[in-house]
Amino acid sequence: MSIVHNGTDSFGPFLFFASQRSGSPGGSTVLQNNDAVGTIRFHAGDGTDMASYCAAIQVKIDGTPGSNDVPGRIMFSTTADGAASPTERLRIESDGDFRLSSDNAATNYGFIRGWDSSTGNMIIGADQSTTGTSGSNLIFRTRGGERARILHSGGITFNGDTATANALDDYEEGTWTASLSSGETCTNSQSTYTRIGRLVITNCYITNFSNFDGNNAEFRINGLPFDAHNTQGGSYHGGGSISYATSWNYSYPLLPLVGSNNNYIYFHRQDGTTNSWKYQDFHNTGLSSGGAFIVQMIYETDY
Repeated sequence: MSIVHNGTDSFGPFLFFASQRSGSPGGSTVLQNNDAVGTIRFHAGDGTDMASYCAAIQVKIDGTPGSNDVPGRIMFSTTADGAASPTERLRIESDGDFRLSSDNAATNYGFIRGWDSSTGNMIIGADQSTTGTSGSNLIFRTRGGERARILHSGGITFNGDTATANALDDYEEGTWTASLSSGETCTNSQSTYTRIGRLVITNCYITNFSNFDGNNAEFRINGLPFDAHNTQGGSYHGGGSISYATSWNYSYPLLPLVGSNNNYIYFHRQDGTTNSWKYQDFHNTGLSSGGAFIVQMIYETDY
């Protein structure tokens, strides 16, 4: 069969498939959702007959039609080895979404949603199953094997690793407001953090301290962006380092720590004791206006 256009215009030849529900020629009774409008089947001899077909292209109504309003979808089906009839593999829906499946694009499928003019987004979905219960993963492969996997529960694993516990499930950057405890004050000049999975890296720069003289409370910097890890029987500690200090006089090396389930930094005295550093130990009497202190911390947080 050949369809030839011999005109002098830009139109090519047409192949028309039409359907309506009047029951007689010449009608135009409206179709219903899921009504077939046209089908092309590809039959093949199988040594017995030609009743079986190996592929099909079908168009159906995809929504509620009305006057000059006929939403449609087109479905592409192929027949698997050992089967006698096709299974839908690819569907282009009336809204432009692509359904893809090696099982059945009518029920279990991933999808691609093209660029949306209202949001500017393009979406690739791994799971739009109406029957599945555990969700699906989005897997990226090269010829050498799996390279990355986005888990249905959230998080990314790499190079064939499928364990949820090993997934990278968070990355963020931000600022936090450092403050002192026990009535003391300071200026939060710049305090930032980066979180990668459960690991939190912070930087704290505070200035313009109040006068600590006579305050025997534990020196603390409050306001860390996340509470520290709350396992290991409460024995977990994150650590850090002091990179700069002026207008403070402390006699022993200090180790900044953050304890389990806490969101503040305290300082351990490296003098052979288990004592923490007190405000009055800094001896900053009369020197508060010019003080500056920078400390970095690395610790783990819970999910």
